[in-house]
Amino acid sequence: MKSLAEAIVESAAFLELSGDEVIDPDSAVQALESMSHSLRSASDQEKRALLDYCRDQASKLDGPRSPQDEKRRDFYHGFGEALGLTDK
Repeated sequence: MKSLAEAIVESAAFLELSGDEVIDPDSAVQALESMSHSLRSASDQEKRALLDYCRDQASKLDGPRSPQDEKRRDFYHGFGEALGLTDK
């Protein structure tokens, strides 16, 4: 399940973190909203796998990092809430 979690989270990261010159912002929002809608019906085990992946990736970026690494770490920390998988 880790490979699926990685594919989903990293696809969402690409959509969220890519600049306007890479992907149309409206298209990125639409794709993320669609992804969020689908993931809300995931099983608890599937949601846990996604959140565990995010926690693991964020922990790899702890400490002094580049601004881009900080954005990626913030993305991982906020993934669950942003996609409606957690309450906080």
